[in-house]
Amino acid sequence: MGKMILGGFLMGVVIGLGLLCGDNGYAATFRLGDIVDKEAKIKITKKVAGVTNPLNESFLYGVAESAGNPEPIVGLMNSFSVDFVRVVPDVRHVATVTKELDLSELKFSRAGQYRFVIRERSSNAPIMMPKDRETYEVLITVKNKIDESGKMTGGLVAEIASLATKGSNGAKAEIVFETTQKMTYIEVAKEVEGSMADAGEYFKFLVEIQEENVGDRYEIHGQDETVVYLGEVVRTQTEYIAGQKNYIYLKHGQVATIGKRADGLRQVPILFTYDVREEGADTYSIVVDKGTWRECACKIVSKVTFPEPLSSEEAAEEETFLLGNVTKFVNTKAETVETGVANGAIELIGAAGLASGGLLVVSGKRMKYG
Repeated sequence: MGKMILGGFLMGVVIGLGLLCGDNGYAATFRLGDIVDKEAKIKITKKVAGVTNPLNESFLYGVAESAGNPEPIVGLMNSFSVDFVRVVPDVRHVATVTKELDLSELKFSRAGQYRFVIRERSSNAPIMMPKDRETYEVLITVKNKIDESGKMTGGLVAEIASLATKGSNGAKAEIVFETTQKMTYIEVAKEVEGSMADAGEYFKFLVEIQEENVGDRYEIHGQDETVVYLGEVVRTQTEYIAGQKNYIYLKHGQVATIGKRADGLRQVPILFTYDVREEGADTYSIVVDKGTWRECACKIVSKVTFPEPLSSEEAAEEETFLLGNVTKFVNTKAETVETGVANGAIELIGAAGLASGGLLVVSGKRMKYG
């Protein structure tokens, strides 16, 4: 959108600032909030897209004077934050917070045009919530006060007008910073092998996503609606619900996604980690399979990928190695089975790390990868 200027016309608030000089002849300074007939505030709006659960996040902004001001702006803050506290997204999956920035403590002692810029510095999770690189400029015009006869009275007035986009002839606009949250999904697949394996048998997985808030929900797809597990009929979950036990049930050839909605929207933030544990497969050996390379690794580590090349600043922010998404559990039953894993269970600790929701394949012994 280009630079934004707090300029010119519309919503103009004329603020009498009193006499320019005191009785001793020295320049006096005047607090904007003491004489303004309306609140001396501007609105800063932050929007985060791609949000499906209530959002907790904080964004930090920097404030700096522009070059060429008649004198320093007294009382100008150098930073502020916009905070999301369990903000519910709208039907377009956008969470929005508007903050009023109080300018009442700003002080002026001489006429002129005063400018300062506002930039977004970062969020609490800069990889998951990349900052908006837009810059906005606020313009406050301070003038000598003129009486009805056209003579200067020795006082000052200031004009605070609507925001206007540079080059748009002063059309009204707003200061709006926008971010699209980087999201992914967890994928779990099941295959069975061996002369004694049962391709129709269902296997049970416990999934635990870390860092989420109790009550957050992620869609689950790919399971049969009902399954028979250990002789009992089980109705499978269609949602992962944070704060409770969440299980998925798969048989040979099935793939379940957690956090990939039917409309394609991805729900799991890329910095989140998760555990996937297969339960009750004591008579099978379990292998985590990654492509054609099988490992009995339980921890997979990879860097997050971005849909576009990183700038040098973004690259500097990318300090966290993320864990790869699970893809495939391969269970094998032959004439003789030795799992080498206590209780026949294997725990995969992974993370929602690929912004593209990429595949990672799971098979099984207890070895570390990455």
